[in-house]
Amino acid sequence: MNGIPDSQQGNVFSTPTIDGGNYVTVACPDPAFFTNAGPDRSPYPADSPPGVTFPFGFFNFTVNDVGPGGATTVTLYLPAAVDSYWKFGPTPDDPTNHWYEFTYDGVTGAVFNGDNSITLHLVDGLRGDHDLNGTNGTIVDPGAPSAGALITPTYDSDDSVCFISTAAGSLGF
Repeated sequence: MNGIPDSQQGNVFSTPTIDGGNYVTVACPDPAFFTNAGPDRSPYPADSPPGVTFPFGFFNFTVNDVGPGGATTVTLYLPAAVDSYWKFGPTPDDPTNHWYEFTYDGVTGAVFNGDNSITLHLVDGLRGDHDLNGTNGTIVDPGAPSAGALITPTYDSDDSVCFISTAAGSLGF
């Protein structure tokens, strides 16, 4: 993107998706840098959120040098659009590992940029930082861009009633 190979930049990495079919580039602003970065499988696939798919798999990374309690952004450049970003881990209000949608709340969360990229707003120790340690200056992020269930219309035998299946159930018309 900037003409400098990713391997020469600590704040950028490109990686194949877990299935090897696509590539994702991840970037954060200097002086922060990544360690432990790469694709991963779902941390708890047996209990994925209903109706949610993770078309590019999960990504793990640690953002270093944000300062204790510091904030940064991380942008994921994806091969196609998605509609959400999910995490599996603890949050300040629930320290047990659980699924949660990482929606933007004005401080932390995912913002969709309209160009197949997502900007994650992260703060050391807050929701989205897997280690919840606000004094270590690092942010640990296992998470995944996601897509909701596809809308699939079906018709009864005389084509008079249409049912649309969604993640929330079926609607009849």
